[in-house]
Amino acid sequence: MPSHRTWLLLRGLGRETGHWAKFPDVLAKKFPSDEIKMLDLPGAGEFHDIRPPLSISGFVDFLREQLDKKPPQYPLHLVAISLGGMIALEWMRQYPTTLQAGILINASLGNLSPFYHRLRWQIYPSFFGNIILLREEEREKALLNILVNRKDQHDLLAKEWAQVNRDRPLKGQYFLQQLVAASHYRITEKVKVPTLLLVGLGDNLVSPKCSEDIHKEFGYPLVQHPWGGHDLTVDDGPWVAQEIKKWVNSL
Repeated sequence: MPSHRTWLLLRGLGRETGHWAKFPDVLAKKFPSDEIKMLDLPGAGEFHDIRPPLSISGFVDFLREQLDKKPPQYPLHLVAISLGGMIALEWMRQYPTTLQAGILINASLGNLSPFYHRLRWQIYPSFFGNIILLREEEREKALLNILVNRKDQHDLLAKEWAQVNRDRPLKGQYFLQQLVAASHYRITEKVKVPTLLLVGLGDNLVSPKCSEDIHKEFGYPLVQHPWGGHDLTVDDGPWVAQEIKKWVNSL
């Protein structure tokens, strides 16, 4: 592996670069010579006014266009959560020579796992209801109860993330379009780029079985966190960074 890398961080459904919390700094400490870049998806963050595509390949095209405006200096490594993991897989499938490695956190695939595992049916009322009905800080607290298992972080993050949403509001229509793209995504071939799966066994949004299904189908190595939730980089960012470093050093 090269001594210098560019890490591209991709968030998940309805989330943006402002939701990474401390993880970029944690990852940078593990790889001090590398570049860390956070990319927003269309419909979120910097691009909250841009209509998302209805296909995962459309997300890949959009992100590559953004990257071409300021090409990274070093080989690319993807770190991606949930929806971002589907985008990372499609990126690796279409353009394997442009990427060095991919790390997928709490990922899922429609052709391998049933919909009620990919989005646990038990949380439908609170998840969709909170997104639509509650004010920013109340909504973020409600979502944190689903996404992050470390309760000691909830109050501070709810304030920070409520401000993120006020600055760059997520449109309900765009959220649903991201969800449509995720629900339709299928991949049946193993990508040629080295790929690591990380999963939090305490994920209340997406069943950990989804990562296990990907592992069984394609043979990508799988590492399980004993209690981490869906937003695993928030629950235990140092663990995620350490597992990434351990795996990258083994390649």
